[in-house]
Amino acid sequence: MAVEYAYAYALINLTTGECFQVDDSTNYIINRKYVPIPEYNENYLLKYYYPLPPESFSSFSDFTGEWYVDAAHTTKWNP
Repeated sequence: MAVEYAYAYALINLTTGECFQVDDSTNYIINRKYVPIPEYNENYLLKYYYPLPPESFSSFSDFTGEWYVDAAHTTKWNP
């Protein structure tokens, strides 16, 4: 039986927006590089989040970017 944690995150490079790791946790993490995602899904790897999260924020609702398959942000990706 798989354990489902309360939160899932796509960890992104703060320069490029590229996802390099997907993680799940019991912790509510507010950090620019931890983009909240609906559930753990490795398909986020190597996708690009844009625009990058703001310098200061206080909740998940402050993450307003979208996912793209390319670094130029021309082709949207829908998980």
